[in-house]
Amino acid sequence: TLRGEMSVQVGTGAQTSGAQRWGDYSTMQIDPDDDCTFWYTTEFTNSTSSANWATRIISFKFNNCH
Repeated sequence: TLRGEMSVQVGTGAQTSGAQRWGDYSTMQIDPDDDCTFWYTTEFTNSTSSANWATRIISFKFNNCH
């Protein structure tokens, strides 16, 4: 069953670089230790510029996973 969306970090800026590389460092993996925890990393920016981005890493799991 699909779940609803969730915001992790709201970025208030935009990348203006023409390199078209946004999202290269975005991935989601499941933790092999418990097969329930999802780890997600992605880029965001709070100010509009050509390359002023940062990284956010979060983890989450569904309540019914054991």
